Formats: sequence, structure tokens, C-alpha cells
Amino acid sequence: MKTMLIGLLVLLLAACQENTRKRIDYAAFVEAQELVAQPRVTQFRFQGWQPLDERFLILRSNQRQSYLIELNSFCSELPFAQAITMDQSSSLSLVAKFDAIRVPGQISQRCPIKHIYVLDEVQKQALMNLKNPNEKMLE
Repeated sequence: MKTMLIGLLVLLLAACQENTRKRIDYAAFVEAQELVAQPRVTQFRFQGWQPLDERFLILRSNQRQSYLIELNSFCSELPFAQAITMDQSSSLSLVAKFDAIRVPGQISQRCPIKHIYVLDEVQKQALMNLKNPNEKMLE
């Protein structure tokens, strides 16, 4: 029994170590691409989204413009969400440090936006390739 418990503990630790090895550092991507945080996006109309992890997601707006969003804190349900809603101070703009995304569920999570980065098409695809090398973002 003791041997089985130790074996289970070793497997659990190995699984945890494997999980941390695959974690993508999106903040490093921001730094490497020299992305500059925008305090506000005007003429923003939410068209779609793609979760990256618990703190980063891509929002798509009208005119096929994409934005990398960094959240203020971990939004644990984001990677598994089927839908999100926007908490915007104005229906035509998106404001960092004031607006938020909301993940609906049994306990609705409100996740404030920390930074907004404008992405070009190449940067958006590079982020998607980091997340899942064999999958492309649905338009």
C-alpha cells in the first residue's frame, strides 16, 4: 500500500512538472514583439474571441482588427468558456483598467482588462501558433 501511494505521488509530481514545461509565456511575446499597450480602443465592436490562457485572450473587432488582451488577474474559467460577454463603459470603445470581460457560468467571473495591444495579422497568427501549432483561428 505504501509503495502504491509513493508511486501515485511520483506520477502526480511528474504530471505537474510536464504541465509547467508547456506553459506559454505570452508576456515574453509582448516584450519580444515590442507591443505597446493602448489605454483605449475607439470604434470597438466585439466580433469574436480566442482564449490563450487564464490571463490572455485575443479579441476581434469590426474591420477585422485583433487585440491581445491581458487581464488584471487570473480568469480561471476563460480557457474552457464557450462564450464571453463584454463589460464596456461605452458600447463604442474598450478601455484598459476600466472595462472587463465576463465569463458566464454558475459563478459568473468578471475579469478586468489590464492591457490592450493592437495586433497585426502576422502577430495574431504567431500567437495562435504558440498556443496550438496545428490550429488556426476561426474567422
